[in-house]
Formats: sequence, structure tokens, C-alpha cells
Amino acid sequence: MPERSKRLRILAGPNGSGKSTIVKKIRSSYYCGFFVNADEIQQTLDAKKVLNLNAEYGLEVSLELFNQYLLREGKSWLEKATKEKLPINISFSENNLLIANGLSTGIYDAAIAADFIRFQLLAKNNTFTFETVVSHPSKLIFLQQARTALLPSLIPHTYRTYLFDNSAENSAISLIAEIENGTTFIPKTEEIPWWVYEHVIDPLFTERDSK
Repeated sequence: MPERSKRLRILAGPNGSGKSTIVKKIRSSYYCGFFVNADEIQQTLDAKKVLNLNAEYGLEVSLELFNQYLLREGKSWLEKATKEKLPINISFSENNLLIANGLSTGIYDAAIAADFIRFQLLAKNNTFTFETVVSHPSKLIFLQQARTALLPSLIPHTYRTYLFDNSAENSAISLIAEIENGTTFIPKTEEIPWWVYEHVIDPLFTERDSK
């Protein structure tokens, strides 16, 4: 059998936007590799106080790598926790992420764990999927202001982009279109929402074809 191509799938959006529902649908039909979700990690650490990286994500990681992560990529999480006066209870030992007995798993513990796992999966060139949340209103405002440039700049670098819409009154999630290799637009419905024209088709395809 030919080896599967490596894939990184990211679902981003505010809380309640349907990310988890979309993930379930995609995972039921497609190979998505490992799934990294901070909420699930937090639940596991709260219940078991230990997360074995090999059993859950096929990773073998050293304490040195974990400490390097905290000094570099994870530094911003530590700074945010310090600024908000929230404790960091997560630790690492023998390829396990740990929360000591009697301590709870905080939001930044789960965020650090998920982020560290994503970096390690990426370094190992593994296929994986993760969802990320727009956790503060300022991020949503930024995305609203930047999305005209954001989507057209990201899509050309993807192998396949899926556009979903959940703006219907019944909150149903619909696959609107696929974009292959950043250049081929494949509609999946007869009615294309206005935002797809404004933020994807016009800047990415119409402007390109008019040159």
C-alpha cells in the first residue's frame, strides 16, 4: 500500500461555532491522524493526573525537549499565566505529562500540553488535526478586520481547503466548497454565501483572472 500523504488540519473559530461537530463528521469519513484538543487533554489530566504521550500520540519525548519548549514556544503561555496570577501545575516525567495529586488542571496547563504536543507531532512529520478557539473578543475583531487578506494569503499554501457555513437559521453546518492546491474552486452547493464571494472568490480568483 502506498504511504498516506502527511496532513495537518486546523479548525479555528469562536466557542460555539461548530468546530467539534465538524471534526466529528470529518473524522468519521477521513483519516485525520492524531486529534489534539485542549479540552479533552484537560479532562484526561483532571481524571487520571497523567497523559502518556506514546499511548495517546505515538510520541517519545525527553525532559530536555519539554524544558526547551517552555523556554521558547511555551514562554508566552507562562507569561500569560503569570500576568493573570494563575498557577502552572503541569510537569513532565518519563514521557508523561503530569498533574500532581490534589491539584487541578488549569486552562494554561491544558493549553501548554496541547501546544507542546502539536509542536512534537509537527517535528515528527505526523498527520494530525487540532481545533483552536478565538478565546477573546479582541481576536474576533482582529479576524474580522484581517480576514479579507487572511484567507487569500493562506489558501494558496494548502493542499485542500474546505469552506463550511453555519449561518443558517437552524444552525446546520454545510460544506460550501473545496479548493484544491490553492487554485481550483469546487462548489459543493448551488447557493454560495456572500462571505465566500467577498473574502475568497473575489480576492483569490476574480482578481487573479483579471490580471
